[in-house]
Amino acid sequence: MMRISKSVFAVGGVVLAGCLFTVMNPKSVHAVAAALVQVTNTASNPVVNADATRSAAQIVEIYCNPAFSCNSVAPGGAVDPTDYTVPAGQSLVITDIEILTQSGSYLSVFNIAYQPSPGFVGSYYGPYYHVASDGLTHHFALQRGIVWPSGGALRPFGTLGLQATLHGYLTAN
Repeated sequence: MMRISKSVFAVGGVVLAGCLFTVMNPKSVHAVAAALVQVTNTASNPVVNADATRSAAQIVEIYCNPAFSCNSVAPGGAVDPTDYTVPAGQSLVITDIEILTQSGSYLSVFNIAYQPSPGFVGSYYGPYYHVASDGLTHHFALQRGIVWPSGGALRPFGTLGLQATLHGYLTAN
């Protein structure tokens, strides 16, 4: 029987340790992983990526007062005095509505109308929201959202004294 000497085991151990160190080095691991994993974005096998429509630049907050109008709110909280109009080439998707009522013994109602253009007679109406007049904020999460096309203005209707804040985002048409 043939015996392997201790020096051969020592040299083999050093070579094995060197190979393991090389493979475990982060740059080497990354190179090996990059060679083994290739992602291809095809129609039959699409790659999931970030939704650009939900980026911070596309998020919209709109303040509505039924006695006046709907106005956009800047990130710092300042309300734009001009009526909110959906920008050209984009659609507004309203994802949730917060309605703040005044205390009273009656029911408060809120609705948003969409006027397609300044000279257009008539409007398209969204759903009506009926809430208790309890001085509290009532939140409505809209799973599918309400979509308004570009170019039109939002017109609030509802009980006087009520305030509503619309949250949503803009998306390309």
